[in-house]
Amino acid sequence: MTESKPFATGNSNRIDTEDLNELLKIGFKDFNIDLSGSDDNDIIQKPNRLSLPKEKDYEYSTVVFDFDDFFEIDISSSSENKINIKRQETLKSEFTSNLLGCLSDEDFEFGIRSRSEMIIREQFSVNTLATRNWLNEIFIENFPNEKILLGLLRIIGRFEEEIIFPQGHTMALAALVHKNDEIKELGIRAFENWNSPNSLEVLKNVKIEANWLNEYLTQVIEDLTEEYVAID
Repeated sequence: MTESKPFATGNSNRIDTEDLNELLKIGFKDFNIDLSGSDDNDIIQKPNRLSLPKEKDYEYSTVVFDFDDFFEIDISSSSENKINIKRQETLKSEFTSNLLGCLSDEDFEFGIRSRSEMIIREQFSVNTLATRNWLNEIFIENFPNEKILLGLLRIIGRFEEEIIFPQGHTMALAALVHKNDEIKELGIRAFENWNSPNSLEVLKNVKIEANWLNEYLTQVIEDLTEEYVAID
């Protein structure tokens, strides 16, 4: 029989994300928790935290939990989460209005960096993750606004794939189902600019009705296939 010992957390009744990471390091594998949310009956979900019921013991190797009460897992407690959440709130409250104004007013010219793009690039230099999430949120909230979407798609297609992924792909893919054909075209163009196997796999599974757009899509797929698919 394996000897067990309790795992001590920094707080008498809370297991935070740092504690979870420590458990993973020592091989603890029976932690049946999805921090993104779960319908598991063993978990009671609350805003920003998940609770483990006291009736269930979690044991692995030399680690055992013997709950006297509910233990709360605070999923917003890590410093990185707090930084990203705070930054996204700042972007929304202090920069969204300015960006939307620029996107609405600007005429985008080839080879010239717009004010909108400069705003976005500046924010990427501060916090990439928060900025990607912020742009994705703006895209969703303004989906009926064709002017905003056209501007955003022109800009995200100019970023390197690794910087804008995965939210950039989500926005470009959503553009392909918009009623506006110009928005669809910019969605295809973004994938063409990213020029990657990921782009190829996405575009191969897209269906476009307009003949001229379908011809463009077909040509992009052929070009990417020639570059990324080995010929036997």
